[in-house]
Amino acid sequence: PTPAVVAPTPAVVAPAPRAAALPSSAPSLASGPASSSGFEQRFCARYGLRRAYAAGGGMHEGVASTALVRRMAGAGLLGLLGAHGLDEVQLGAMLDELHGELAPGSFGVSLVHELSDARERARVATCLHRGVRVLDVSGFTSMTPALVWYRAKGLARHGAGIEIRHRILARVSRPETAASFLSPAPAYLVEELLAQGVITDDEAHCLARVPMADDLCAQADGGGGTERGVLGAILPALVAMRDEFAAVHRYPEHVGLGAAGGLGCPQAVAAARLLGAEFIVTGSINQCSVEAATSEIVKDMLETVDIHHTDYAPAAAAFELGGQVQVLKRGVFFPARANRLYRLYLQHDALGELDQRTAGEIQDNYLRASFEQSIDYARMRHADELSVGEALTPKRQMALVFRTYLERSARNAIEGNVYDKVNFQVPCSAAMGAINRWVRNTSLERWRDRHVDELGLRLLDEADAHLRRGWGARGSRTS
Repeated sequence: PTPAVVAPTPAVVAPAPRAAALPSSAPSLASGPASSSGFEQRFCARYGLRRAYAAGGGMHEGVASTALVRRMAGAGLLGLLGAHGLDEVQLGAMLDELHGELAPGSFGVSLVHELSDARERARVATCLHRGVRVLDVSGFTSMTPALVWYRAKGLARHGAGIEIRHRILARVSRPETAASFLSPAPAYLVEELLAQGVITDDEAHCLARVPMADDLCAQADGGGGTERGVLGAILPALVAMRDEFAAVHRYPEHVGLGAAGGLGCPQAVAAARLLGAEFIVTGSINQCSVEAATSEIVKDMLETVDIHHTDYAPAAAAFELGGQVQVLKRGVFFPARANRLYRLYLQHDALGELDQRTAGEIQDNYLRASFEQSIDYARMRHADELSVGEALTPKRQMALVFRTYLERSARNAIEGNVYDKVNFQVPCSAAMGAINRWVRNTSLERWRDRHVDELGLRLLDEADAHLRRGWGARGSRTS
């Protein structure tokens, strides 16, 4: 039977009084830890949840699957569908499936910033047309027209207040990015959308009165795309920024603050709460679960990972910009080979500059195709990034060819192509090792017994217990 879900209702928020900034959500060290209900109340009310926990962030290409979303919704948790890397037909079909079973607003879609404005706009259009009410966004360094468009179409005047139907949860690792989400939509983008006729004057008016994000999540170093952020540095900075922006703009709703990245055991979740996190988002650790839509080979590999079995490699989507991903190192050649390709890209200006032995090795063992075949494939796959008939420079050709190795390695891992296992690209951080250590000799030790909702609830419950024990011991020492 379809699980019962608690669906959120669109919020109607009245203008805020002229008052001081909302107090920090970090618990008082004098009085002990805040109760879990104190941390979670606002986030749960906003999204119609039982616990302030979301899973699936950053699990691209549908690895955060419809099964994951359904399982989370049935437990009163927020599931985030992994849309990045899917085409619009695939995404639309998955959303239709979910909306046939779940209440609107009971799940979200993960949206990653695209280098192609057209691709990003198409992704947002699919979400708008399918009634998606929650976006989990990452990889943005500034606002884009598509994101402002989505926010605007969920706003309406309601008496003296504003009705908010589209929620944005933004994962950030830099203060300047946080500032853009804590601010109203940039005026120049609002004017651009008005001129195009895609938003109304009323929607533009509402955009000026609300921040771009309802909730801000400090993104620390995690599996997949990463800037190697440190939660202990990022989250306190965001707490202060949130309070400063609230005082200046007097927003009608509280902007929630959460934590993501590196959260693989109850102690880490407890630490995030002490830093001020009101909700928790997990991503790559959920690959090692029944509901994740990745191959059993990958799940078997992840089940035995320890905290030191990861490395960093170039990111396909931001290869030329030096972007990085954190991936599984144990049992695969991918990190070493991907980093070698990036070094070659920095050292040379064309594929023709590579010596014969190096060129042959890359084509035979990495690409499993010729450079010419790889260029043709890249032109087809990334057509929306390239101008029609664009003559690629030799350097650009090299980047596109090397990106095909990164993309192919990720796809083969998801599909479980055992013949290319040494080249698997699997998003993974030390949190996966922490999870495996934590569940050792328990009912969750094997991935076939791990369900995303049970994993999340146990993390939260044991984090609560850890905080209670910690403050109980502190009270005994000081009494």
